[in-house]
Amino acid sequence: MEQSHIFRIKETLQQLGLEVNEEQAIVFQKTYEQYQQAIVVYPLITEILDFLIEKEVLSIIITNGPKFHQRNKIKNLGLETYFTPEKIFVSGEEGIAKPDKGIFQLAEERFQLDKATTWYIGDSYPNDIIGAREAGWNSIWFNPRNEKREDNIATSTVSSTPELFDLIKRMFE
Repeated sequence: MEQSHIFRIKETLQQLGLEVNEEQAIVFQKTYEQYQQAIVVYPLITEILDFLIEKEVLSIIITNGPKFHQRNKIKNLGLETYFTPEKIFVSGEEGIAKPDKGIFQLAEERFQLDKATTWYIGDSYPNDIIGAREAGWNSIWFNPRNEKREDNIATSTVSSTPELFDLIKRMFE
């Protein structure tokens, strides 16, 4: 197992107040990889993506993590049907991770996006919402755990995929 994976796991868990040794980090990584094979998209996500395609809305993915893991996750979720490789920005490939606005700017340059009309949907407040705001994009915070933030800078916040789909539909009325 790569030392970078072990370090990343130990560092992430330490941020959550959990200390693990190298052996525990290896077990954690192997368990993660096993469960990664069984992940599924949230309900209605494919319907939302179909709707966006019908409306001819350019959609991309910006994701943090190592290339292999993130590309594998996208494949396991069946999202390759909706996103060609150039529409997927993986921090491990680009050398820039959210919330750094640089990864958002790469997308802007590649697809000639207008900040004022570009929307980003994400579930990680610190990575997705702050990153999108720093880039000058509008954002929808998908917050299914109903986290409380007094400083919420998201343009909109939803807590379920039906609520997200309704919001997106209203944008096209």
